[in-house]
Amino acid sequence: MQSKRYRAIFISDFHIGAKTLNADSLLDFLKKTESDTLYLVGDIIDGWKLQKRWLWNETISRVLDELVRKSQEGTQVIYLPGNHDDTVRLASMFKRMRFARRTGVKITNSIIHKTANGRKFLVMHGDQFDTKILSEPVLKAHHKLSDWLGGVMTSFRPEPAYIQINGETKRFSLAKYLSKHGRIAIQTLNDFEGLIYKKVKAQHADGIICGHTHIPALKKIKDITYANTGSWLRAGNTAIVEDYNGELALLDWDEQAQTQTTPANQYAMPFYGEYCPSVSIQPDAGRYRIMTDFIIKKIKVLWHNGGEYQAPSVPSRFTFAGSCLKQAQSRLGASITLPLQGSIPHVYTPQPLTL
Repeated sequence: MQSKRYRAIFISDFHIGAKTLNADSLLDFLKKTESDTLYLVGDIIDGWKLQKRWLWNETISRVLDELVRKSQEGTQVIYLPGNHDDTVRLASMFKRMRFARRTGVKITNSIIHKTANGRKFLVMHGDQFDTKILSEPVLKAHHKLSDWLGGVMTSFRPEPAYIQINGETKRFSLAKYLSKHGRIAIQTLNDFEGLIYKKVKAQHADGIICGHTHIPALKKIKDITYANTGSWLRAGNTAIVEDYNGELALLDWDEQAQTQTTPANQYAMPFYGEYCPSVSIQPDAGRYRIMTDFIIKKIKVLWHNGGEYQAPSVPSRFTFAGSCLKQAQSRLGASITLPLQGSIPHVYTPQPLTL
């Protein structure tokens, strides 16, 4: 099928590292949609999960292949970390610039997106409101100071929210809370939307596009527009998209994929059937696997210390000269075996790295 193109796409909450990631649907979405700008609105990596155990497969690597392909072939990719990948928020401006030069991916905590019809949308993950939802009134002055700091410091990291569960202190997950607490969750969601409204008005924007709750939405809150990207977990495969007229839409990829099914006679032999199918060649993102492996190594260092990382094998498309092989061995600090045919195994031990 032909790729569908948008002016901007907003997606979030992949939670790479979680068992519930719907990687196949996400990969299908990335292959069949293109945009001028792609916003990754937080929780792309689930560092909380990866710190406990390493969960990775070839489909996840292909997801990163597609993201790298887009960034290298003209799409502006902007990554806004969330609470599950908030370690990235600690990166200095210099490290962010260096990472952008290497990968083409810009890292920022929040940004104003201007639509084609002139509207301004605040784009951020949404976890910035968690501590306010849980806080006592005596902390209001502290949060006002945090808001002010967040406005003047681009590298500001929101204060993590913690709760007590059976005497044990754990990080607060609003999405998990909303999925389990009935009426209380509805009130919490109302509080969340109320805080969003105040934030948008303070920014003199027309609306907000965020994630975090895993509840997709596109609606009005009084006189502002609230858009939530949902997630790519379990059956949730949603995104917010902007067309070239500046209109926003909530895209459910499951429903979209069903409406784009191939006609029964599309695969009829051209010599015997009247229908001759159009041919669409999908971009080959596999050629960017070297960059993907670089990003995976960064992820490994940030959230999974120790052990060895075995990068998934990919079809060999390159011939390496002996000098290049020696340079690679020197940089990676491990031996590399290149078979004459088939895949290239990359084996290396993570070293302390910076973005």
